[in-house]
Amino acid sequence: MKLRDLVVASVVVFVFVGAAYAQDSSMTGQKPSAPLTFRVTGQAEAMPETVTLHFSVVGDGETLSSAMERLDKTERAVADALRKFDVKPEQMKVDRFSLAPLQPTVDPSMNPMNPTPPPSLGYRASRDYSITPAMSVKSLPKAIQIVDAALQAGARATSTPASSSSEPWRYGGASQPGMLLEYAVSDPDKLLKEAVNDALARARKLAEEVIKQTGKESLQLVSVQMTQSTAGYPYSYPGSGMDDSPSTTAANQSVKVTVSAEVGFSYK
Repeated sequence: MKLRDLVVASVVVFVFVGAAYAQDSSMTGQKPSAPLTFRVTGQAEAMPETVTLHFSVVGDGETLSSAMERLDKTERAVADALRKFDVKPEQMKVDRFSLAPLQPTVDPSMNPMNPTPPPSLGYRASRDYSITPAMSVKSLPKAIQIVDAALQAGARATSTPASSSSEPWRYGGASQPGMLLEYAVSDPDKLLKEAVNDALARARKLAEEVIKQTGKESLQLVSVQMTQSTAGYPYSYPGSGMDDSPSTTAANQSVKVTVSAEVGFSYK
């Protein structure tokens, strides 16, 4: 789940909870007291359950046509290699396709009077792939074998812009190191709700401690406003797959969701 989706889901959860309790207050016909408001955080975590395989196929050439020919050739080789693992071509989902000139790296300070870029060295055609559906983390050894087969057939790790992605834990501006394996929980909405419930429980505990000093006993939740929602997924395995320890370590790191909220209670 992308962070923007997580935030939207959080807002929906909080709006639903707040609206439900507001409706309950109106049904009682009682005028609520000045609310007690608390700023709290809630957390939930779970181990990743799925792993998605990613790789890129690249073709370089002096012309766009020759770059595409080399790209197609490598793609056929990768597809043949993955067929041995029962990965069908229709399971190779294209995430991105690009055509770009290959420009030599030039230090502008070497020739400040001529800002014109040097001529292109050729062209690059590339496609980024992910294999769907995601595999179980329990199948990690097989996933590594599949990635190895793709790399040995000419594929490369996928570079993902930091601004487009897993968001603060995944994807800023610059490109992240190559991505091959991406881990996630199977039900991120459930994890989010657990973090929300944890925040509400913390706020209620604080409210109960406050009203003990006033002699009041009855608390009612009247408002919930989310101020922030963040998540962190163990994300990529940058190696070739020959040494599976980096991937195993990442797969054994928990996925954490944190929500920050302002929670209000009335009391009587």
